[in-house]
This record gives sequence, C-alpha cells and structure tokens, in this order.
Amino acid sequence: MWFRTAWEVGKKELLHLRRDRKSIGLTIILPLVAMMSFALAYGDTDVLGISEHRVYPIGFQNFDRGPEGDILIAQFKALETEAQEARGEVQTVSFEVTELLPTDDPEEPVRQGDLYGVIVIPENFTGNLRADGRQAYVFLIGDNTKALIAENLEKFTRVLLDEAQGKAFGRPPLQEPPATLIQTRHLLSSDVGQLAVFYPGIIALLTAFASLNDIATSITRERTEGTLGHVFITPMHRSAFLTGKLGAGVFLGLLRGLLLLLVGIYGLGLVMAGSWFVFFIIVALVALATLGIGLIVAALATTERSVLVATLLITIVFMFLIGALTPVEYMLPTSQFVALSLPPTYGVDALRRVMLLGQGFTNVGILVDIGALVIGSVVTLVVGAVLFSKRGLGIK
Repeated sequence: MWFRTAWEVGKKELLHLRRDRKSIGLTIILPLVAMMSFALAYGDTDVLGISEHRVYPIGFQNFDRGPEGDILIAQFKALETEAQEARGEVQTVSFEVTELLPTDDPEEPVRQGDLYGVIVIPENFTGNLRADGRQAYVFLIGDNTKALIAENLEKFTRVLLDEAQGKAFGRPPLQEPPATLIQTRHLLSSDVGQLAVFYPGIIALLTAFASLNDIATSITRERTEGTLGHVFITPMHRSAFLTGKLGAGVFLGLLRGLLLLLVGIYGLGLVMAGSWFVFFIIVALVALATLGIGLIVAALATTERSVLVATLLITIVFMFLIGALTPVEYMLPTSQFVALSLPPTYGVDALRRVMLLGQGFTNVGILVDIGALVIGSVVTLVVGAVLFSKRGLGIK
C-alpha cells in the first residue's frame, strides 16, 4: 500500500510537469545553461571553437638614458607580433604595446582601464644591465582590483622579459639570477585583501538576484492567487501598478545595498574609498535593470515553478558572466560579448571603481557604466511593460 501511494504521488508530479511544458523545458535547459556559463567564464576554448587567445594591452614608459630600454621595448613588440601570428594555432597571450611619454602619469591609463599595466624602465637601466654585480630593474604598475588579470600580467611579463632580454642582449633567458627583476606596484596597497576586491561584485550580484526574484515571484503569486485579476478590473491603470512595484523594488535594492555596505565596513573591516551617493545611484540602477528582467520573466512564465527555474537560470548566468568572480577582460571573445550584453556587468565595474579606487562622476569609466545601466534599464523595462500589458493575466 505504501509503495502504491508513493508511486501514485510521483506519477502525479510527473504528469503535472508534463502539462507545464515551460517548466519541463527549463528543467532540462537549466544544467546545460549552468555548464555553458561556467565554460564561457573559465574555458580555454571559445564556444565558437576559437583557441584561447588573450590580448593584454600594456604600456611602456622609458626613462632610460641608454639604448637598452629602447631595445627591450622593440623586443616586446616583436614578441607580441609573433604571438599574434600564432593566433588560432596554440594557446597564446600577446601584448598590445603602447608607449607613454615621460611626462605622462603611468597610473592614469591603468585606473581608467585603458591598459592592464604599465612597465616603467628607470633611467639607470642601461648602466645596471651592463655593470657587473649589479641588478637591473623595471617597475610594473598593475590593477589589482582585477586580481586574476594582475597575477597573469606579472607572470607573462616575467616570461616575456626573460625572452626579450635573451634576444636583445644575448643572455640566456633562464639564467640565475635573472638580468632584470620586476618590482610590482599596484593601484591598491598590499593591505587590501581579496575579500575587498571581490566585495563590490558580490554586492552587485546579490542586488541583481534579489531584485529579479522579488518582482517575478510577487507578480506570479498575485496572478496565481487571483488578486492580479481583481486589481485590473478596478480603475487602477497598469502603469501605476507597475510603477509601484518597481518603486518598491528599487527601495528594497537600496536597503540591501546599504546593509551589505555596512556589514563590509563595520563587520569585515573594508574601506569605502568613494562617494556613498554615487554608490547608491549605481545600486539603484542595477536593481532597476534587473527588475525589468524580472518583469519579462513574470510576463512569460505563467506558474510559480517556471518562474523559480527561470530566475535560477538567470542567476547562474549572472554569477559566472557579469564579472563578479572573473574579470570580463579575462574572458574569451564570445564570453565578453555575452557579459557586456548583461546590465549588471556594468554595475560590477562601476562599484569596483567607486568602492576601491574612489572614482566618481568625473571619471569617464563611471559615466560609461552608468550610461550602459540606464540604457539596459530602459530596454528591459519597456520590453517587460509591453509583454506584461499583453500577458499580465496569463492570457496567451
């Protein structure tokens, strides 16, 4: 009897799932999307079959009074050309070399995100390299707000520096000690840990997930319980209904952002380098853009089960591809295209700039991120409102 009852209950659940074809489709698609998102973020081969090739835009600032500094830069450019010729054949990493003037601030292009790092060749480089018993140095300025890129940039710079000095000066590339050492200076001090680097991305990710889930489940629950139909037979306009929902969602997003920021500062000992006002503007835009995505989900998914699966699916994509865990610049070309089409990606970058680097509205990168968030919010909200006006009651 017990087994028969269990069998009937299980069969009933499967029959119900069969009737809800959207749910069964999402159930099958969910693990596939999860694995695809992971592969896009961390894979060595592009989903289009392109071999791994990452290009590192770096700068050189040469203060050397002798010829060896110019020779070293020329060798880096030659190695970069050789690496680009090998594109598609092997896994390669190449440099796009930009030469800075001695009067330029080497940290500024790194702060702006135009260059991943700048190699500064000091004025005594030639003398130290030629003198017996003396060590030549170059200085690498990197952006450790994107830890994975900073670590790999230092590693590949070391390798290519060994190769370049072997070709330029006739020295064996792996001699001990090396002819040239790298002294690294990052934008953030060494006291800033990995938690501080990842925390802005976590705030953006949690804000996006909560906002997406809030509006999607709220509207679906009201539709299932029948209260949505009762609301729509009143004189209330649908735009007023949606505005109220969105306003509450943005308020909750700001509240969550505040709580997470306070926990980070007073509970985890993190530092807020930038403006709190700019921080809240960015959090509000992240919440608004993902509320639009949630509205689209609520308009298309007619049952609570399908909404749950859809929001989970989108959350997995966000987790791997908006840059919260892996810098977008480190991803492969197709992965970057997908990441840059997601509004929260710009929220992650903007929060890092504000919280870690102290940048504000005078920074071009912040303005670009905010502009992308505004466009993303408008697009998702318009699409969501149109779909909701046609399918708000679940009418197909």
